[in-house]
Amino acid sequence: YVYEPLFVYIASTGQYLPRLGRSFTESPDGRELTVRLRPGSRWHDGTPATSRDVQCTFYLGALRAMPVWSYLESVDCPDDGTVVFRFRKPSPLARVDALTEPVTSPCHIFGQHLPAVLEIGGARVAGVEASQDPGLQESLRAVREVLFRFHPDLPVGTGPFRIGRVTSAEMSLSAFPQHPQADRLRVRRVRLLRWGSNE
Repeated sequence: YVYEPLFVYIASTGQYLPRLGRSFTESPDGRELTVRLRPGSRWHDGTPATSRDVQCTFYLGALRAMPVWSYLESVDCPDDGTVVFRFRKPSPLARVDALTEPVTSPCHIFGQHLPAVLEIGGARVAGVEASQDPGLQESLRAVREVLFRFHPDLPVGTGPFRIGRVTSAEMSLSAFPQHPQADRLRVRRVRLLRWGSNE
């Protein structure tokens, strides 16, 4: 509803459906994946979506050991509309993980936390739990604590629905008029209700 990946993967056909991404190419050795973003995409607060938002999502995702970091070396932004994933080792799983991860961390909101993770490196951050480097673990603990205390008013995404009203019992979503495919939405409002148990 609210967040979009770069592509949606259809396992039965091997097809990738464009979402926040428009197209992608792979290097012959499978170590580099270049994604072109869909032009005109915006976050729900009106801010343009760029490659820096994808980079921010993946590097902050390293703090929670995002699976793609098992293969990933870096995420680079040669320009606002291009993202380059560089892998330490090629794998078809790496491509699927990179292209289908929801982009959830807009740089204009979470960007102040990005330099600390970039300095350490995403692969080291994601693998630090198994390491014996207490200094690195302490640095990461400090970054995580700052992030845990950070609470934006409402989450913003790039998807076809944006969050409206949130109570303890329900959440209402409404169609996002600036989404590139807003004119194709037949449903304009969604209510998500809380339930106490499956019974």
